[in-house]
Amino acid sequence: CGLAATGTPSKSSASKTKPSGYTLSANSSPVRLSSPWRRRGRAVTPERDADYLKKIKWIIKEDGAWEVLEDGKVKYRGKLTVDPTKKPKTIDSKLAGDQEGTMVLSIYELKGDALKHCFTVGKDRPTAFESKSGSGTINSVFKRVNNE
Repeated sequence: CGLAATGTPSKSSASKTKPSGYTLSANSSPVRLSSPWRRRGRAVTPERDADYLKKIKWIIKEDGAWEVLEDGKVKYRGKLTVDPTKKPKTIDSKLAGDQEGTMVLSIYELKGDALKHCFTVGKDRPTAFESKSGSGTINSVFKRVNNE
């Protein structure tokens, strides 16, 4: 699913200009997540093999809106908030459309153009970047996409 950050900046940072591509978390720290992302890594299930992964693109916008595209068509969409002060950093996302209101709770780690993202749908937030069989947790690695 998705990521970008929104939040309420403190009075001291409210007057500052926000750099392009950055969003603000609840504590006003810049979080560089707004971007198109492609999933990398191994297959999650036999149905989601390497060819399937090539079809997936996750677009995160500066206002926290996001979409997951499969072959260029919107498969999922929603709105998210980020808290980079927690350990591990967290994302709370609310799905829109057919799954309106469903919560996706995530943890993430951003290093350069690589984004580790581990999430569950309708369950407790993951505490580690792992997907154990039957847990309902999906662990993914995304790569920032430029000029696509």
